[in-house]
Amino acid sequence: MSTSFISCDDFQTKTTCELYHAVNPSEFRLSIQSSLYYYLHHVWVGRTKLLKQKKVDYQLKLEIKEKLKGSARNLRNSANIFFDDYQLKYRLRNYDQCDVIFNHFISSPHGLGIQKLLAKQCQMQGLRTGIVGFSNNLLAMELPEFNEVLPLRQCDRVSEFNLSSKTCQEIIEQCSYIYSFFEKFHSFKVAPKVFVHLTELAIQIEQNSCLLKHLLEMTNPKLVILSHGKYLADTAMQIACQNTDIPSMLIPHGFPQRSLSPLSASFVMSYCPHHDNYLRKISLASTEIINLGWLEPKVRLPKDFDISSDRVTQERGKFNILFLSSLSGWDRHRCESLLERVPEILKALNKMPEVETINVRLRSDEYDDLVIKTLLTACAGSKLRISGMNSPITDDVKACDIAISFNSTGVLYAPYLSKKAIEIRDQKINSVWGGTVLPSEQVYQIEDVFDAEDFSQFVLESPILNGKNVFYNWGNELEAFSESLSKIVS
Repeated sequence: MSTSFISCDDFQTKTTCELYHAVNPSEFRLSIQSSLYYYLHHVWVGRTKLLKQKKVDYQLKLEIKEKLKGSARNLRNSANIFFDDYQLKYRLRNYDQCDVIFNHFISSPHGLGIQKLLAKQCQMQGLRTGIVGFSNNLLAMELPEFNEVLPLRQCDRVSEFNLSSKTCQEIIEQCSYIYSFFEKFHSFKVAPKVFVHLTELAIQIEQNSCLLKHLLEMTNPKLVILSHGKYLADTAMQIACQNTDIPSMLIPHGFPQRSLSPLSASFVMSYCPHHDNYLRKISLASTEIINLGWLEPKVRLPKDFDISSDRVTQERGKFNILFLSSLSGWDRHRCESLLERVPEILKALNKMPEVETINVRLRSDEYDDLVIKTLLTACAGSKLRISGMNSPITDDVKACDIAISFNSTGVLYAPYLSKKAIEIRDQKINSVWGGTVLPSEQVYQIEDVFDAEDFSQFVLESPILNGKNVFYNWGNELEAFSESLSKIVS
């Protein structure tokens, strides 16, 4: 296994994606990749930079090594607890055959809305559909678009399903390798938890994949549709698909960051032509990129909303700005640009006489964030407004003339509705998202120093792109999906 060289001082300033790629994750099992992704993005986050390595006496180092040996031994033993056929039948009732199975993406209501639309398209083509989720909440939902609703209970940490000794040994060795890499930079007080957490999570993913493999063998689908490259349940499903030779299709929930690579689904659906090369770079060589288009407007725009005619921003010399926040990403992605660049951008916009209002749309997890509240209070100006939470994004987009963002997929609504959109990048943001959400002519790249005058001029001169020239199958995404589906399942 190989790693990218990284010094201790550099380590403190690396984004999450840079740390993820520093250990060359493509050489690891899918379960390890997902475990590492989850750990870096959801466990190992905090409101301060990582502690620098502290001096630890020799006796403490010995105690840590012994603790790790014991953890590895316990994990290996517990992973081999046998899960017999009677227990399996208890967990899996007899489900009927399904042609297309969707893996429920629990964190996104409109994500489920997209799955419902696609399932309905499948049924229109005479295909039986099913939706799988590690949640009993599925039974409480109205899901007429699915012929089978398949709720599952996750394997309890490392207590179920027999994994081969080879698999267990490989997981432990790979997690030990990752631990030894991060041990060089992490505080010794918490470093042992890295190994234990990564290993337990990877084993759980592998065991869930065993459960899903049995489910796939029972339902015998022709295709499985996923929404996220490294979501734990999606990873378990991808492993199950590989072990049953069932093709999988990834329809990304949002614009993927670099730490989602390698995408390993059989097919990855692309929103726009300018996304294709980036998707190829972060996917396995065997993955096929298919031209689909962006499905979210099919769920979020009103059914009677007409996008057939061209829409051009009113040439009145005044603009209402919608700034789509990704402030919370500074912590999760360890990308301080997502926080530090905001004041200078809002200040530049506020000084522009052409700008009437600046509407900062916050994400649901940003309203009660003290750091974000403090930052926005310092940015307060006569033109500044705050929205989000209970207001639909489509209302904010329709009310604006220009949408601006660092990386939010929501900025695509502007070109989708033939409005002006601008994406702002710098070196750190580029290290997280290796491609751009918008076409290159809509992207403002900050070099070493932010130039307010140059940025203001870019805002005024950036072109308005017509939706049908930006997206695949603009307005006809469901028809394109049906066409691709027919080729895959025939």
